[in-house]
Amino acid sequence: MLYALKVLPYSQADLKALEAFQLKTLKQVQHLADRTSNVAALSLFGILPIRAQLHKNTLNLYYSIIQTPETVEYKVAERRLAMKLPTYHSFFSSIRRLLHTYYLPTAYQLSESPPGKKVWKAKLNSAVDQHTIATWHEEIQKNLP
Repeated sequence: MLYALKVLPYSQADLKALEAFQLKTLKQVQHLADRTSNVAALSLFGILPIRAQLHKNTLNLYYSIIQTPETVEYKVAERRLAMKLPTYHSFFSSIRRLLHTYYLPTAYQLSESPPGKKVWKAKLNSAVDQHTIATWHEEIQKNLP
């Protein structure tokens, strides 16, 4: 379902539609009522929200780009990171925002000294999981009577 979305520009409306589809499908598969908490539907299956999964895929793509400094993609990444502001709507600007969101090293730090694959995967999974759990806690607190 997420094939190629990591490189395509998407809006918040697009993400909301994907999340609604994911939650509706999960609730139907589990025979849960529509009014069931989204956190419950996701956590019963042990699935990350589609937004978090998309962010992980995007950051993993950036990691694979910075692993090979002799490629054209690496040179484009270097140039775009140097030229574009974080507020622009480009792939590399979104990388900066995602790294900041998940409290990961900056794009420059990663490109200067990329961690090993296992270290990166562990760090990324941990950061995304912590952020998702914090978001779920906020959602639960907001929905309490």
